[in-house]
Amino acid sequence: MFNKIFQLFSKPDNKQNEKDIILEKLDKLEKQQQQLLDTHSKEESKENYTLSPKQLEYALSIINTLGNNLKLNISPETLTVKDLNRLVAYQKYKNKGALINLEKKGVLKKC
Repeated sequence: MFNKIFQLFSKPDNKQNEKDIILEKLDKLEKQQQQLLDTHSKEESKENYTLSPKQLEYALSIINTLGNNLKLNISPETLTVKDLNRLVAYQKYKNKGALINLEKKGVLKKC
């Protein structure tokens, strides 16, 4: 597609209409890309919501099962859905990377 665009703009005898059509298509693609980026950023912001009381209770129970080597470093009210998802990933799949990410974020700290 880029070769065709380059050829159209490099030859002076081509019609202006073809150039305009391609430019319109490029504009539409740029708008679609921006819409996709906007929806992606909205999805990321959904993960930063605070937890409901039941979710908070569940997150604290997971933290208590981690053992004596890790404890909560922040107040429980500031836990987010993203933090809960990481805790669940550790509990379900024993993914130690999730705990490391929580330590880097400052949610958990080693005793």
